[in-house]
Amino acid sequence: TGISSVTVNDGAGPAGAPGGSTTPAAVVSALQTAGAEQIDQLRSSLRIRSLMADIRDFYSPGDTDAQAIRKAHAYALNSPYLIALEPGKSYTYDSTPLTGSRLKFVCPDAVGSIDLSGSAPSIVLPPGASFFDSSEAVYHIVLSGVSFRGGANPIRMTYAGPTNVGAFAVIKQCAFVGFSGCAIASESSDRSLWDITRNILDAANSTAAIGIALSGLADGSLIRQNSFANMRVGVKLRPGNNIRVVENEFIAGKLEGDSSVPCVNVWLVPAESSTNSGQGNTIAWNKFGSERLSPADRRILIADEEAGAATIGAKMPVTDTESTGYMVGVEVSGNSVYGRGESCKAFVTSTTKNAGVRVGKNTYAGTLP
Repeated sequence: TGISSVTVNDGAGPAGAPGGSTTPAAVVSALQTAGAEQIDQLRSSLRIRSLMADIRDFYSPGDTDAQAIRKAHAYALNSPYLIALEPGKSYTYDSTPLTGSRLKFVCPDAVGSIDLSGSAPSIVLPPGASFFDSSEAVYHIVLSGVSFRGGANPIRMTYAGPTNVGAFAVIKQCAFVGFSGCAIASESSDRSLWDITRNILDAANSTAAIGIALSGLADGSLIRQNSFANMRVGVKLRPGNNIRVVENEFIAGKLEGDSSVPCVNVWLVPAESSTNSGQGNTIAWNKFGSERLSPADRRILIADEEAGAATIGAKMPVTDTESTGYMVGVEVSGNSVYGRGESCKAFVTSTTKNAGVRVGKNTYAGTLP
C-alpha cells in the first residue's frame, strides 16, 4: 500500500551504460493490489531486471548484430550486469567468437517457454563458427532462454588448468540446434558447480557431434532434464566426480539412415589411477529411448578417448581396445531403458576391468539389452 512508483534499472540509459526509469503504471497498480505472494514474485522480477543491460543500448548506427553483441559482451565482462536479449528476435552472428572469463546472455521473457518455434531469441552462427571460444579460465557463465542455430562448437572453453570457483556456471533453458562439434565443452581440470538444465541439444550430424563434454573434477555439477538427439555422444565426462546426470531424455543418436558409427548416450572416460576416478557420479531417472537404435550403439559406455591433441569435444571413444584406466563409485539407477529390434548389447559397457558401477532398480521395456 502507498506505492506510487518504483524505480528499476531497465537499460534505458546511454549506450553501454544501463540507466534507471520508472516502472510503468500497470506494474505499480499490480503491486498496490497484489497479495503477499504476488508481491514477492514481482519484487524478484524487478531485482533480476535491475541487473540487466538491454542489448538494444549497444547498437550504434550501422552496427551489425555481431558488433553490438561484442560490445555488450565487453561491457558485461567488467560489470555485474547480464545482457538481456529481445524475445523472438533473430541475431545474425559472424565468425569472430567471443572470448574472456565470463559469458552472460539471457532472455528473461523466454525462460520457461524455450522451444524450437521461435519464442526465444536466436543467435544464428555461420558454418564452422563458435559463439564463445575462450582459452582463459572462465569464472562466470549465465546463459538462459537463448537459442543457438548452426555453427560449430557453440560454447567452447579450452583452458585446461583448475578454475576452482565458488559460483555456478548456469546454462539453462537454451537450445542448441544444427551444430557440429560439441555444443558445450570445458577442458578445465577442476571446474565445479555446473548447472546445465532443461536445454534442447539437437546436432547436425550423428558421426562426430557431442552434446556436453566436461573434463576433470566437476564436483556438485548437475546435468538435468535436457533432451539429446542426433549426435555421436550425448554426455561425455572425463572422468568427473560427484556429477549428477539425471532426468534427461536420450534419443538414440542417429539421423535417419545413418548407421556409420556407434552412438553413445553417456560416456565416462576412465582416469589413469583410482584417485578421483568418477566417485559419486550418478546416472539416474533418465529415459534412454529406442529411436533409430542399432546393436552397435551404447547407452552407458566406459572407454578411453582417442589419442592426440584435439580438445575434449573432438575426441571420440575407443571401443575396440581394452582400457587400463579406472572408473569407480558410479551409481546407475532408476532409469527407463527402451529397446526395439536387435537393440543394444548391454545397458552399461566397460572396456576396463577396473570399473566399479552399481546398477539397479532400472526399468526395461521392449527388447531387453
